[in-house]
Amino acid sequence: MQRLLLLSRTRGAVASALFTVACEAGSAPAAGALDASLGETVSTTDTTSGPDDTGPSPSEDVAVDVEPSSWTVPTFELGTNEQGKATPKDFVPLLAGDTLPVVVGPQGLSMVVLAFRTCGLYEPPLLLRARIATDDDAASGALDIARQKLNPAADGLSYYYNFWLVVENPEKAGGKFADIVLDVEDAKGVTGSHTLRVALQNQ
Repeated sequence: MQRLLLLSRTRGAVASALFTVACEAGSAPAAGALDASLGETVSTTDTTSGPDDTGPSPSEDVAVDVEPSSWTVPTFELGTNEQGKATPKDFVPLLAGDTLPVVVGPQGLSMVVLAFRTCGLYEPPLLLRARIATDDDAASGALDIARQKLNPAADGLSYYYNFWLVVENPEKAGGKFADIVLDVEDAKGVTGSHTLRVALQNQ
């Protein structure tokens, strides 16, 4: 009877045990194409086997799987930041249709400031290729930058700030929709193409 009572208490304690899965920096999938729509979380299905269905013995310490947080799976999110700022609190995520300001940079050129945060997709250094164009192609811009680093943060994500994409004919950009395309290639040859449609606003 005492052994049955001990077993019951042990299994009751097991039912309340929880653990969370932290995103490991630099964990990237095998080389291949990764296409994702910006503003959406890119996720993969966890196929890790669960615990044995036969149940634990009274002497075993057991952790019970729970639903992971939104940042424990491969993630990519496009955003912006105030030019020159470079901390996670400065990152502003962008969704499809959001307004993106066209600002004047330090050298007097008009540009949009892009940023992104990611987890589990790309291993730096990165090759970044960005382009933007309004529907009528009246205003556009393109820029390639190689050997770019990511900035890991305490929230489990790695950030990239201050991608200054110069916009030609900025006076024709205000009030128009534009498509942004950001192509990424990492150190292992993993590639991804991320797109987002925004509304441009001159400042």
